[in-house]
Amino acid sequence: MFKQALVVGALAVGLSPIGTTAQAAKPDVVEQFHDQFTVPEDDLTALCGFDITFTVDDRGTFREGDGWIHVTAHGSFVLTNTANGKTLTNEWRVNYKGTFTETVDENGILTVRFRDQHSGVPERWRDANGKILIADRGNAVFDGEIIVDLHDPADPSDDEVLHFHEDVTTNGQHPILNGDGLDPSLACELLA
Repeated sequence: MFKQALVVGALAVGLSPIGTTAQAAKPDVVEQFHDQFTVPEDDLTALCGFDITFTVDDRGTFREGDGWIHVTAHGSFVLTNTANGKTLTNEWRVNYKGTFTETVDENGILTVRFRDQHSGVPERWRDANGKILIADRGNAVFDGEIIVDLHDPADPSDDEVLHFHEDVTTNGQHPILNGDGLDPSLACELLA
């Protein structure tokens, strides 16, 4: 889920004019980011029956050129039981390289085709003692297409996603990517 959000987010934030080639030139855009915040984790609080916070600490660099994106980033998401201080930590690291092409037809329909590659140990959950509970390891490649009706191209608020499709190829273990992430009931048990 995080990877899909990153892919779609990176495309939405950084689409340049029609791009057609892989990373071959200096980037047009280079942005560094660092986010830190803590918010209540309402869904898990309701399930567990005690107050839990969700803390984010991430940093990285976003680069974009003509038809390519490269994101290197790392960070953590920490779930904390506010009563006893017990934590569960999701550590993640992204080495994301993507290429894309864009076309807009005479009816204002935007078609984006993309190929995104992630490598390394992109995500793992640890308990309060540092024991790894679950981890993704290896490479993942996403090939896909997004079709958007721009309606009024000058007004991004009226854009409508008509179609999203991606094929995922992996090597290595990817339980989190495959939807077998940290079980919420286990999270409650470990945080209690």
